[in-house]
Amino acid sequence: MFDLLLQTAENGDEGGSGLIEVVPGLMIWTLICFAITFFVLRKFAFGPIQKTIDDRRDRIRQAVEEADNARNEARELLEQNRAILAQARSESADILAETRKVADAQLGRAKQEVEAERQRRLEETRKQIDAETVRAIGQIRSEVADLTVEATQRVVGKVLDSEDQRRLVEEGRAHAALVYDGDEAVAWCEYGSPEELPNIYHRKQYEEELDLVPDYRITCIFVDKRYRRQKMSRLALQGALRLIREAGGGVVEGYPHDNNGEKISVLYDGTRKLFEEAGFSYVRPKGMRNCVMRIEVP
Repeated sequence: MFDLLLQTAENGDEGGSGLIEVVPGLMIWTLICFAITFFVLRKFAFGPIQKTIDDRRDRIRQAVEEADNARNEARELLEQNRAILAQARSESADILAETRKVADAQLGRAKQEVEAERQRRLEETRKQIDAETVRAIGQIRSEVADLTVEATQRVVGKVLDSEDQRRLVEEGRAHAALVYDGDEAVAWCEYGSPEELPNIYHRKQYEEELDLVPDYRITCIFVDKRYRRQKMSRLALQGALRLIREAGGGVVEGYPHDNNGEKISVLYDGTRKLFEEAGFSYVRPKGMRNCVMRIEVP
């Protein structure tokens, strides 16, 4: 065959260009050689090459899939991280809000405790001031009473003792219920009409708030210092009410100290408790520590 090819080549050199010259034998052998070569390549080369290409394509596809999976995983991780960060921000905001709420509550509680303590101390101070005021007023009244007795003695030349009080009552120059120890008057309760006893403490306020003109007033309850704390004031007040009843009765007012149950030293006016025990009813306050009380005597 190769000799034929060589001969053909030589003939071609001699006769002109072999590319355009049709040689049937050469074409047949060329086709045969091509078929043999194609068969051999297909049998032994195309399969491995195709397998290599397929493997390469599979590896590329797998790599692409892995890349896609990695990208999806990265995206999921990113979303998870964002969700975690958002949750962390929300939790931190909740914690901060709760902390502020607790701090505000503690601050409010501290303010309330401070205010309560301040009010308690103010109340204690007020009570102490009131107690000292009452004590001072009692002392002043005692001193005024002593000075009044001394002044009376200097003016009239004698002291108004129990006999003088009894004489004034018997002469009709004063209305009072006297409590005796033997022949000695040791306590008395002064009463009379508003015309007879016009001067009372806090008179301006009393007249501005006046709702009823009483028939009688009880303006003074006095007990000798030797007989105090022996319920002499109660006896004197009951005696005055009995005398008013015997005189025809009527509306009777008293103006005692409103001491809210506290034990205080009171001269002349008596206490709200004393009048309540005698049947009087509370009407209204009068001044700082006094009140108006009323009873209707049949």
